[in-house]
Amino acid sequence: MKRALLILMLATLVVGGLAITQGVAPIDEPRALLEDERNTVEIVREFSPSVVAVNVMAPIRRGDFRFRLPFDLLPEDLRERLERLPDGGFHFDILPLPEGESDEDFSFEDLPEDLRERLERLPDGGFRFDFGWPFGSEQPRRRGSGSGFVIDEQGRLVTNYHVVQSALLPRSSELIEGAEISVSFPGVDEPVQVRVVGVNPSFDLALLDPLDDLQLEGVAPLVLGDSDLVEVGQKAVAIGNPFGLASTVTTGIVSAVGRTLPSVGQVPIPMIQTDAIVNPGNSGGPLLNSSGEVVGINTAIVPGRSGTSFAGVGFAIPSNLLRRSLDELLAGGFTEVFETRPRIGITVRNLLSYPEAVRQSLHLPDEGVMVVEVQAGGPGEAVGLRGASFTVNVDDQEFPAGGDAIIAVDGEPVQSASDLQEVVFSHEPGDTVTLAVVRDGEQIEIPVTLEIVPREG
Repeated sequence: MKRALLILMLATLVVGGLAITQGVAPIDEPRALLEDERNTVEIVREFSPSVVAVNVMAPIRRGDFRFRLPFDLLPEDLRERLERLPDGGFHFDILPLPEGESDEDFSFEDLPEDLRERLERLPDGGFRFDFGWPFGSEQPRRRGSGSGFVIDEQGRLVTNYHVVQSALLPRSSELIEGAEISVSFPGVDEPVQVRVVGVNPSFDLALLDPLDDLQLEGVAPLVLGDSDLVEVGQKAVAIGNPFGLASTVTTGIVSAVGRTLPSVGQVPIPMIQTDAIVNPGNSGGPLLNSSGEVVGINTAIVPGRSGTSFAGVGFAIPSNLLRRSLDELLAGGFTEVFETRPRIGITVRNLLSYPEAVRQSLHLPDEGVMVVEVQAGGPGEAVGLRGASFTVNVDDQEFPAGGDAIIAVDGEPVQSASDLQEVVFSHEPGDTVTLAVVRDGEQIEIPVTLEIVPREG
């Protein structure tokens, strides 16, 4: 009888040529979700309400650059920066400056600081910048957007500095006249106006504060994870607003750690690389691990062939850099890392830039940094670090020599100035590091207690 019942339950009917198997239970969808899928769904459900769109309205100025120097002779990185200025915001006339015209009519301070510094290095003031907009019309404004997330119980939010930079006065957290910044929460119709509390261009971070008290259901501060524990291959979840598409979620893995990207921040940052899809508008949004902790702040991409689309390589600022910067951001204003981070108080030059013959004749290591100058009153002077005492001239190039060569910090090899800076900036004032130094052909170890050292000049 049982056998007959089993045959009946599994009997196959043929109806109109179609085989229909009876007795197969429907899919139990909740149970059919893979463990990884359930994890992603839980992360999104719990944490996406705390991820916002950052909306920026900033005045723009129309103008033109006229270069005495042919455009193609500008440094490649400067050409790329100029060509990336927003459409309609600027245009270029690559022409010689007319005879007899002066360079007195430009508003230079409105340019981003890094661009100003590069332009100032052009020979003989080889450019002119004229501001204005046509027909005496009202000053136009440019829209910008990015992402951010709630960081504390007071409802303050973190985003990238470059997301809000266009709305800020130079070297300030104050808005330009006519600029506005607001944030939009998922499912909330009205945007919330915010003020910029503090900015840190060195790490591309900004802290925003809503002008009204937030009473939003499900909105809670995201938890900062320990980015030093991030491993290649672990899960990564990005939440943000690419191309204005609110609350977009993408997943992937951590592709690499410790990457540096010259276009991000003002100092080398050991970035987290991910293949979780990020695009314009994701900047400032969180990169989460499988526990829903923020391990990075999505910041940059390597663009695809179209120039803007994602090519599988995204970068996030490590959460520990944000953690170390929060007190400075809360204190408000414009913060440069050199003013707040400990230093040794030395100027160095990469030994890799020295000709091999020079390194051999001076018995210098192939990799490391030469101490060129030691700042008076700094930690380096206190422990007796030696700066260069003479120079070697090769093919009209001068190479400082006779100083200490630093080859490692706390046992970790130093190949360049950026390696040394990265290690030092990862410490707090009062921490002691041990430098491996080559002096007069012999290797010695010198402990240095790091301090905040005012920059000279």
